[in-house]
Amino acid sequence: MYGFGDVPNPANDAVGVLEDMLIEYLTDTCTQAAAVADKRGKVNVEDFKFVLRKDSKKRARVDELLYMNEDIRRAKKIADIPELDGTKGGAKDAPI
Repeated sequence: MYGFGDVPNPANDAVGVLEDMLIEYLTDTCTQAAAVADKRGKVNVEDFKFVLRKDSKKRARVDELLYMNEDIRRAKKIADIPELDGTKGGAKDAPI
């Protein structure tokens, strides 16, 4: 709440109300995604995208987070290349 302009230590009742709203929203969203995936039996990311299809801001945020997740995964994959990893006889052991 502080990040959105609230005081550093918000009132407990305000925190409680916000927590209740968040839990209700997440429960509703997950329930809707489960209903979309009912025939398959397994919820996936596309089901959540479908549920959020009419809320462009939330859908854009989901797309951004998925893109960043993929970007981080690619960066980790690049970092695991043996030539860059000094423990596997790569550049660290090469003569100078």
